[in-house]
Amino acid sequence: MKSGYHIKNLAVYYGSKPALAISEAHIEKGEMLAIIGPNGSGKSTFLAAIAGLLPAAEEAVSFDERPLKELTLAERAKELAYLPPADETDPNFTALETVLIAQTAGAHFAFAGREEIENGKKALALLSAAELADRPIGTLSSGEKQRVAIARVLARKCPLLILDEPTNYLDPLYQHLLLGHLKELTAGGEQTVIAAIHDLPLASRYFERFFLFNHGELIAILTRDELLESPLPATCFKLPADMLFAK
Repeated sequence: MKSGYHIKNLAVYYGSKPALAISEAHIEKGEMLAIIGPNGSGKSTFLAAIAGLLPAAEEAVSFDERPLKELTLAERAKELAYLPPADETDPNFTALETVLIAQTAGAHFAFAGREEIENGKKALALLSAAELADRPIGTLSSGEKQRVAIARVLARKCPLLILDEPTNYLDPLYQHLLLGHLKELTAGGEQTVIAAIHDLPLASRYFERFFLFNHGELIAILTRDELLESPLPATCFKLPADMLFAK
């Protein structure tokens, strides 16, 4: 098996309803992978599985040939950082405190050391959110909250970043700022980005490969050129290609 992240015979059910089925797929270390597909196609379920949040993934997902079930919670926390589709941070915490909690593995931010504080401030600055550091989360706009949530993920400096709709609520400036930074992170080959994204023109500009989901199945793995040329995205989204990729 190649190094990286491998999925084989992954099946997820919500009750008796099948939500996701993947026979086999591989994610290379250092790549920038977009997860695309219409609403309800299985994107978030797939990301939750890779993040180890679903029991069905324990046997089906491997990190460098090690089944997910063999990784301790501490090892998982060191290996990956996950951005959920919705953030439920305590509105009374400041932006910086929110970032620090993630770095201290869920412990109170009061236990953060100098290095964690510096990492948190740098992560906020990368997203032009340094000025938000002392503001309570409850006073921020949706876009500002999203930038803080992303900073919380980036500050951990994990090899694998799993991001569910990271560009949600972001202005175009911050969308490009974020994706440009993620591209820089993966360029060295030490960090891998897997992100669900709806904006196909934006995704086609920054991502290298695309997992296309529909009805809970991984129906195609496409390069950027294949994405633009294949008829499958238009079929899945029920829109002609010139509308899917129009800016």
